[in-house]
Amino acid sequence: MKKYTLLSAILFTIAATVFVACSSSTKLARSNFTGNWTVTDVQFEGIPANTKIKSQAFDDVPASCFKGSTWSLPNNGYGSYTIQSTQDGCTTGTRQIIWSYDQINGVNYFQFKKLDGTTKAKNVAEGYRVEMSNVMANSFTLRSPVSFEGQTITIVYYFSKQ
Repeated sequence: MKKYTLLSAILFTIAATVFVACSSSTKLARSNFTGNWTVTDVQFEGIPANTKIKSQAFDDVPASCFKGSTWSLPNNGYGSYTIQSTQDGCTTGTRQIIWSYDQINGVNYFQFKKLDGTTKAKNVAEGYRVEMSNVMANSFTLRSPVSFEGQTITIVYYFSKQ
């Protein structure tokens, strides 16, 4: 009888170790995203390739202006992004943000709030939550669904670590 109890305990321990090891490998951490990043491309899914979109992304500038933007994501969560494009409709400059990462029902999200320099981050009510995909050591993708002409399209931002 003791032999089966010991064997059961060993098998349980092995199963628990394997479960924890496998589940922790899919769980991301803030450290996966800390550092400096560049948006290498911005694409639109759900519309013809030649369609012009003028709507603002993240209540800032047209989504295409984010191509070439740089994002500083330090571990303390207080970061920034800098729009560098001078194309029509783009306002260059640095925007301060507080950022975090979350996983909800197995889906990874990047979330941030823009800071104006006078309001404390905890008092900023509005922010942005964008689905993350293709997370690698030196790249990740953000997918942002938006409403466009009565339908939902997706703006895809490709990030590469500097």
